[in-house]
Amino acid sequence: MKKLSNALLFIGLALLIFVGYQIYEYKLSEKQAMQEVRQTINTHKSNESIDVITNNYQVNKGEAFAFLRIPSIGLELPVVEGTDNETLKKGVGHHHSTWFPGEGNQVFLAGHNDSAFKNVGNVKNGDVLEVEMPYGTFSYEMKKSDIVLATNTSVIGNMDEETLVLSTCYPFHALTDTPERYLLYAELKNIKIK
Repeated sequence: MKKLSNALLFIGLALLIFVGYQIYEYKLSEKQAMQEVRQTINTHKSNESIDVITNNYQVNKGEAFAFLRIPSIGLELPVVEGTDNETLKKGVGHHHSTWFPGEGNQVFLAGHNDSAFKNVGNVKNGDVLEVEMPYGTFSYEMKKSDIVLATNTSVIGNMDEETLVLSTCYPFHALTDTPERYLLYAELKNIKIK
C-alpha cells in the first residue's frame, strides 16, 4: 500500500511540474510576442491612406504584429499570424485566409480557451474590443455570440462588412480539445489612424 501511495504522489508531483512548466512556457512566449509587437508599432510611421497601407500590409507566419485589447475583461494580448498550436502559445492567432483590420471584411482571431481566451465568455453585447495595428487602432463593439461545431468551417470567410470574430474551444476551461467552438462577433465602430 505504501508503494502505491508513493507512486501516486510521484505521478501527482510530475503532473504538477509539467503543468507549471507549460504555463511558464506560454507566459514567456506571450511576453516575447508582446515585446515584438511594441517594437513593430513604435517603429511604424506612415503618411499613406489606410487603403494603401492595408493593400501592402503583409506578415509572416508566427510573426506578432498587433495587440488585441478587451478592457471589460482586462485582456491585452499579442496577435500572431497563424492559428496552429505553436503559434497560439504566443497569444491570439490571426487566421491566414481572413483579412486585416481596415480591409472591410472578416478579421478572424483564435485563442486557447484555457489561456488567451479563458474569460472571453464574460464579454457582453456592447463591450468594446480593440485591435492596435502598426497603422492604426480599430475599435469594435460586440454584437452577438454563437456556438458551432468545430468542424463548421463556413464561419471563416467573406462578410458584408468589417467584423471581428473571436473563436475558442467550448466549453470554456476544458483541458482537452472540444467538439464545439464559441464565436464572438463584433462590428467595426471607429478607426484611429496613426
